[in-house]
Amino acid sequence: MILNRNNYTATLLKNGNVLVSGGAPFLKSVPWSGRDILIGYYLPSAEIYNPTINTWSSTSAMNKGRGSPIATLLKNGKVMVFGGTGWWDSSSNYSVNSGSATDSTSVDVYTSAELYDSSDEVMLEPLTIERLGGLVVVKPKGIDCRMNCEGNEAYTYISGTQVTLTASANTGFTFAGWSGSGCTGKNVCVITMNAPQAVTALFNAIYSLIIVKEGTGTGTVTSQPLGINCGTTCNQTYDRADRVTLRLTAKAASNAIFTGWSGGDGCSGTGTCVVTMYKNQTVKAIFNQHH
Repeated sequence: MILNRNNYTATLLKNGNVLVSGGAPFLKSVPWSGRDILIGYYLPSAEIYNPTINTWSSTSAMNKGRGSPIATLLKNGKVMVFGGTGWWDSSSNYSVNSGSATDSTSVDVYTSAELYDSSDEVMLEPLTIERLGGLVVVKPKGIDCRMNCEGNEAYTYISGTQVTLTASANTGFTFAGWSGSGCTGKNVCVITMNAPQAVTALFNAIYSLIIVKEGTGTGTVTSQPLGINCGTTCNQTYDRADRVTLRLTAKAASNAIFTGWSGGDGCSGTGTCVVTMYKNQTVKAIFNQHH
């Protein structure tokens, strides 16, 4: 709880939260009118426990500080809190008694009651984002943020808050899209926090294929599927999830001869070089002048 309390009352609300009201931060046994009694400052404040996200939050206070009140949940969802006791000192009102009570200090046994309207309750909803390989910008940022080294983030929002998520891939990754809480595709994800939400931002690693031309001659290297035309385009990136397999073909210039491959997945000879993009790959094509 936010405050230490003795002699409080707890009520299970219809939404699953728990209302805790009244009680005293401490009780002390003191002599009064020839006997020992328990006194303390009885709290008018109340708190809400949300078991979904394991958090406590303050809510509307009662008009009186009440010790050991009785509370009951009504059919309309409101809570009636009635009765209880409070210490009254004519010189200092409700006060923390640090010593013996005096004749000016008396105990009130209340016959009054108060209503708590749970429809006024500020609900908190959790948002969990799972990500690895990129950054998710969250606006507005939640009132409670936790991050761990696995790349997961959790935020807590007041119910009804609209949250915008924007994904940005780290170097060596590409953003593949959203899943969860109705978010799909690669555009901005917008969520209304009217219930617990969980979103996954999927980032895939990208692998590079680099073609290096060596030797004293010139020529071109092309690929199927298209992407490499080296010539001018001698490197290309591929999504890890696609696991692309390329067939590379070399063609020497009129005054040169293609003498072979090296690198890649063991490419050699002068035929087609087959490369599968499950990692970064470098392939060398050797062209020598033709005399």
